[in-house]
Amino acid sequence: MAEKTVLDNNTSSIIKFKDKDGNEFPKWEEKRLGDLFDIFVGGDIDKEHSSIHQTKTYCYPVFANALTDDGLYGYADYYKNIGDTITVTGRGDVGHAVARHCAYVPIVRLLVLVPRYKECVDFFAYQINVTKIFVESTGVPQLTSPQLSKVKMKCPCVDEQEKIASFLMSIDNLISTQESKISILETYNRGLISKIFKQEIRFKDDNGNEFPDWIECKLKDLYIFEYGEGNNNPSNGGQYPVYGANGIIGFYTKYNAEQSIIIGHMGVYAGSVLWEDKKHFVTYNGTITKPKDKEVIIPKYGYYLLLNRKISKICAGSGMPFLAYNTLNNIKVMTTPCLEEQEKIANFLSSLDNVLQEEKNYLEYLKTIKKGLLQQMFV
Repeated sequence: MAEKTVLDNNTSSIIKFKDKDGNEFPKWEEKRLGDLFDIFVGGDIDKEHSSIHQTKTYCYPVFANALTDDGLYGYADYYKNIGDTITVTGRGDVGHAVARHCAYVPIVRLLVLVPRYKECVDFFAYQINVTKIFVESTGVPQLTSPQLSKVKMKCPCVDEQEKIASFLMSIDNLISTQESKISILETYNRGLISKIFKQEIRFKDDNGNEFPDWIECKLKDLYIFEYGEGNNNPSNGGQYPVYGANGIIGFYTKYNAEQSIIIGHMGVYAGSVLWEDKKHFVTYNGTITKPKDKEVIIPKYGYYLLLNRKISKICAGSGMPFLAYNTLNNIKVMTTPCLEEQEKIANFLSSLDNVLQEEKNYLEYLKTIKKGLLQQMFV
């Protein structure tokens, strides 16, 4: 495993940026965004000169008032802005800033900040994103140019702006690299699970002998499915996680299971398969999956068996998907009848999950460090 970058939890309190001669930078000033940037609204798109696909002709990105894909809406054969600017969402989820370093077209309620001087747009984008911008609204929140222009920012000299932005971007690069690594591992793990349950990968016993042939059966031959107890108001003061149709929904003071497989029963997460090996509680919209006989199926192996079956794809209902017990009981699966092979499969896949979880933990660590840096610098 590659060596990971470790940052001190107190990094932001001990980092001191200095100029190229090693001298302290001047004290930070407080200025309004309107004193630093010209701010205007994106406006309408020219539909005759735009496309949803990028081509040699339609080469300039069009950014809208959205968070997904940093607001990418489509492409155009013209542009309105070029160079270093900032866009800020002005409707709905207002106040989300992105530094732009290209020619592009802003549209609709997307606000554009053009530097009046040589301000580092990356620095101010970071600062805007941790600034609580209050918008008084009874309907859909709206952020206007005059409102944004009055927001106060901490303003160091340009050289220090650039040093701080460069440092924060290096952390963003670590986070992006880690997210890509996790995505690759997740794809790799899913591929191995699929190959194992298609019997394209087979294990052997400790003496190097083949295990028995796999058999086909229905889930009702392996499991008993039960609804949870139906507590919809778990106390946050409890210590045991409460599972519902959409995963953990709170914590409770009692538990009704220790090691079990939980299947989402209704809603967006209907058919989702979860594994919990600690004490927990399950609400009525979650299904507890119990083996009929532990001499027939090992619990953790059964979790991977169900996970590979992709149960969510056979849920009924479009508006509110649900998983009928009759459907669940009659799902057919191929499984090894040999407990020794089940254990080898479960141990192997669990080891992969452990590696993946370590990478996810490191990602959360990086995000926590970044959050701490931003808060101590700007808040």
